[in-house]
Parts: sequence; structure tokens; C-alpha cells
Amino acid sequence: MRTLLFLSVICFGSVVNAQEWIQYVPEPVVIERPPVVYTVPQPPVIINRWVPYYYNYIPVVEIRRGWFFRRERLIAYPVRVDRFNRASLYYGY
Repeated sequence: MRTLLFLSVICFGSVVNAQEWIQYVPEPVVIERPPVVYTVPQPPVIINRWVPYYYNYIPVVEIRRGWFFRRERLIAYPVRVDRFNRASLYYGY
């Protein structure tokens, strides 16, 4: 038992004096967490191919009689609504 203790002290001393002592450095533990991805609900996309457009280039003349049978002409441009197919503007639809 003494011999074993003596040999271990001698071995330890030789390693310390020779500066061959290797210090135990634990490797850093890196915990990689998966990225957190939040998804926000998006409103539904409504594709309206028929777009209304307004035009009023057709005059409507209204003739009224005023005081003492005086004629009054009233020119009005009523709004007309038509639909235009927007899908023909884009390729691939």
C-alpha cells in the first residue's frame, strides 16, 4: 500500500514539475433551440375579375316649361355603370 501511494505521488509530482499537466476544460454545452415561427392568419384574398367602371358621355336633355310657358332645357349626364373583365389584362389567368 505504501508502494502504491509512493508511486502515485512520484508520478503526480513528475507531471506537475514537467508542466505537462493538462487541465480539464469541459466543452461548453450549446443547446440549439429550433426557431419559433409565428404564423399570423391572413385575410382571404378575393379576386374580383369583373371591375366596375363608370362613364357618362351620353347626354340626356330634359325640356321643361317654366313661368309664362318659358322653355327650359336641362342637360344631364347620368352615370352609367359597366363591367370590365380584368382577367384579360394579365397573362396566365
